[in-house]
Amino acid sequence: MAAALNLAVVDWNRSRRAELSEVPTHTTVGELLAEVKEAMHLSRETLYHLLWSGEKLHRSATLAEIGIEDRAEVTIAPEVSAG
Repeated sequence: MAAALNLAVVDWNRSRRAELSEVPTHTTVGELLAEVKEAMHLSRETLYHLLWSGEKLHRSATLAEIGIEDRAEVTIAPEVSAG
């Protein structure tokens, strides 16, 4: 696996897209979320999660641990809480 990845991130309804370059593989999902929210100008108050290959990614996992490949497409979606 490369030491850094180029990733495409799309929002849940595919209306926004961000291209991220040279993201280190030791980056956690939580760190990537913060970067994506800033790049897409998303609300800081709203909680989001990332999905890859249909799976919700754990915030503490690194991109290397997950096995995300270079040029992968990741989806950002808001957290939904029942209540």
